[in-house]
Amino acid sequence: MALENSLIPRLTREEIARIFGPNPRAVRAYEALQNGLSIDVINAINDAQDSADAAQADATQALSETASLRAPSYLAISASGDLVNERVFAAGSNISAVDGGAGGSFTVALTPNITGSALNMTVQPLAPSATSDGGVMTVKAQNAIGAIYNGGQLALAGGNGGASAVGGAVVIDGGDGSTGGAVQINGGTAFGSGSAGDVEISAGDSGSGFGGSVNVYAGDGGQGGQFYFTAGTGVSTGGDFNVVGGEASGSGGAGGSVYLNAGNATAGGGSTGGNLYLTSGAGETNGGSISLFSGLAPTATIEVTDDGSSSLLGLHGATPVAQSTGWGAPTGTATKTTFDTATVTTAQLAERVKALLDYLIARGDIGA
Repeated sequence: MALENSLIPRLTREEIARIFGPNPRAVRAYEALQNGLSIDVINAINDAQDSADAAQADATQALSETASLRAPSYLAISASGDLVNERVFAAGSNISAVDGGAGGSFTVALTPNITGSALNMTVQPLAPSATSDGGVMTVKAQNAIGAIYNGGQLALAGGNGGASAVGGAVVIDGGDGSTGGAVQINGGTAFGSGSAGDVEISAGDSGSGFGGSVNVYAGDGGQGGQFYFTAGTGVSTGGDFNVVGGEASGSGGAGGSVYLNAGNATAGGGSTGGNLYLTSGAGETNGGSISLFSGLAPTATIEVTDDGSSSLLGLHGATPVAQSTGWGAPTGTATKTTFDTATVTTAQLAERVKALLDYLIARGDIGA
């Protein structure tokens, strides 16, 4: 119901706020009572005002959020013009970017110096400056984390060929330079007392044809390159070095040969072919031996020839003869000149025998 205005003290809005506190609903209600409005009308006015205040607050929040959306920095795929602090993504050198479109992915990838076509591809570091060394490129398998797990393998494989074609080769070249770059293949270092990693170079197997060859060549030059096979140094025993020809699996086949060839000299009649040295290791007490073993067969031979046809030394079915001992060195005059067997005296013949014995003793064929 409505109340008489005379029963309500007339107060200003500031006076009402001092009495009821900063409560908008209380201030509006008292002002309505002063104007003779009913309690229901006052409540309706307050509800409407509350709704208006809430709508105003929502609008203010929306404006605030819109401003915050425009304030941060944005990385855009292309310039839009609607964002104040936008930056446009640009792929630099060796960076590729693929836009999958709306709803898709935007993919960024590293692109090294890769050149190629449908059939060939080259991957290498970027070109260096004129005052720096060429870049290093490392291809490495993953390390193992746990102590009982093996490191990852690194496989370099040539492509398979067709049924009647040749498979692809794997070529590893050192770089060219005033001194050519080396090619190093190293087995891994062992921790503690474990065995170090082997380096294995194996030619391919064949079902019924020839097994693959392993060819290792020293380079050509004004002086041909040298070739070294060196076994590892040991604290107690040096490492062995084995060069083994392949086995023949068929009953009528022949085992693979092993050739050690020094280089030929082709410049002219005065040039000299390369030497072939077999040297055993030195020791504190005894030097290492050099052993030549012929295969186990009735006709096995060991030959030393001058040109592959004229035999200089041949051993057939017998082991090398050990030094004959018990010989004494004769004294007196040694003579190597010729003599007539019909007229030679005993003293003259003894001088020739002494010269021969001196030679054999000096060479080690006979001894005391």
